[in-house]
Amino acid sequence: MQLRSEVNKILENARTGKLIGSSLDAKVYLHTESSDTVLKLKELSSASNDADALHRLFITSQVSTCFSKRSSSTICT
Repeated sequence: MQLRSEVNKILENARTGKLIGSSLDAKVYLHTESSDTVLKLKELSSASNDADALHRLFITSQVSTCFSKRSSSTICT
């Protein structure tokens, strides 16, 4: 739930700055250096019960998980 709180703060800043009208206008990119975390987030993104999918938890239109290494490029799915 800490991740959700952080995402909500960023979405609120985007709304305040008129970058988005609502959170449903947003696509969230979650970056991590852990391949295990990417796999867990991908499982949540494609939950068989749509109510548990990440975009529903964040109340956004889409969520992408990104594997990032400081010394290399980022790969998002």
